Amino acid sequence: MLDNITVLSGIIATVWITLGVYIAGKFYPNYDHAKQFCSELGASGSPTKKLSPFINNYPLGILFCLFGWGLIKLDHYIMLLSLLIAPLVIALSPSSIYIPFWFRIASIAAVILAIYYLVKMAKAFKQQLLPGYYQRVSYWIRLIWLSTFSLTILQVQNT
Repeated sequence: MLDNITVLSGIIATVWITLGVYIAGKFYPNYDHAKQFCSELGASGSPTKKLSPFINNYPLGILFCLFGWGLIKLDHYIMLLSLLIAPLVIALSPSSIYIPFWFRIASIAAVILAIYYLVKMAKAFKQQLLPGYYQRVSYWIRLIWLSTFSLTILQVQNT
């Protein structure tokens, strides 16, 4: 049953945020869902600054963690796939102070290298010649990307 809850938490999070934003908007005088961003509900100085995190951010954080845990427990290298998609999303996302240009280029390079080593892994598997090596190289490229992303975010936050 817990496995079902972890996987369903992705759907629950979608429903939760929809309801949470709607409810928080009711406590924000003259809040217009069509004209204002959801983030304004928890922004500094907003009338729902204290309420919004309790009905949106904190429960959603738990639901996302549950969903991530559910993904980890699945077979077939789903986490590896998410670490391949994340750099692409970062590289193609709109401009942000958290994502400098050099990191966008590094993200594209990481994806290219990771795919290169995945292809090498597939060939090595067919030939029974060091497939684990290529798997680990591909995986570590993505983990180095993740670590660099974490450090980049920390650096921006501390400046």
